[in-house]
Amino acid sequence: MAAKIRLKDFIEIKIKNKKLLYDGANKMNMSYKQYIFWSSIFVIVASVIGTTHLLYIPKTLQVCQETACFNVELAVTPAQREQGLMFRNARNKSQGMLFVFPKRGFYDFWMKNTKLPLDMIWLDDKKRIVDIQEAMPCISQQCPVYHPKNEAQYVLEFPQGTAKKGLRKQGSQFSFARDYFFTLR
Repeated sequence: MAAKIRLKDFIEIKIKNKKLLYDGANKMNMSYKQYIFWSSIFVIVASVIGTTHLLYIPKTLQVCQETACFNVELAVTPAQREQGLMFRNARNKSQGMLFVFPKRGFYDFWMKNTKLPLDMIWLDDKKRIVDIQEAMPCISQQCPVYHPKNEAQYVLEFPQGTAKKGLRKQGSQFSFARDYFFTLR
């Protein structure tokens, strides 16, 4: 059996709730409207401050090494890093993907559902090359895993052959157009 609420009870509940709000506003010498206004402003400001680190992450970035520059997509979030270049059919020779990790570590990669052969370039926290490997596409259930020789914080993926044509060997350094975007939390 459903509980019946009389109109009189409903009105009394509304009046009590409004009176509580009025009591809070009166303690601060504000009108009810001012109290609601400033409470709303506080909630909005707190929400914006809590999410500002997400507002400054671009989708692409230019990375350079001496005379060669590349436009790369960014993979910053765990979901973006997991997706990577899977299911892509074509890639421009001057483009790739930059995987950004919050700290240095041994980050392994595999080519599951990746249709393009790639060069994988692991970079340390100073953006120096610590390892370069060629990776072949894999559409089977058993795909090889590519392990870096040293700890890295960034991994670049380019179409295979890019590393041989335009990039230097291990120890060479890259520069990123906007370093300040990589303050991950």
